Amino acid sequence: MSNASESKQNKKIVISLSIKITLLLGTLLMVINQWTEFMQGDTVQWVPTVLTYLVVFLFVYGFQAWQQKQQEKQGDDVAEGFGGQVSPQHINALYKQAMIVERNAHKANAAFNHQLKTIHQLIERTQQLDNSADFEQSHTELVYELQQLEAR
Repeated sequence: MSNASESKQNKKIVISLSIKITLLLGTLLMVINQWTEFMQGDTVQWVPTVLTYLVVFLFVYGFQAWQQKQQEKQGDDVAEGFGGQVSPQHINALYKQAMIVERNAHKANAAFNHQLKTIHQLIERTQQLDNSADFEQSHTELVYELQQLEAR
């Protein structure tokens, strides 16, 4: 969608929402301002009524237009942080960095799996220990292997 048609669509949305809010708030304010006329059965004062709706509409429309410009400005600031566009060189550099991260993750996963395998072997060996003469020697060997595993 082009910027002109986007802007036109956004303006329609702002006007539509402004009218809805104006009808709600304007009616509420008109009833508050002309409560005595309603209760006494007097005629409604049309100039204050029209001014009430007009002021509410202008305020709501102005606020929404200001808010939309602030959002667009923030979007422009983000795009300017990338120099307005992301070049193919930037994309290529990001791709290479992602590949390095993936390779390092695979290496870390392989090291973790090796350590996990060693831990499972140690668990099996400890389950097979009994209180025999070689208990102390097996215990010493297991402690040494755990220390080696922690050092990796």
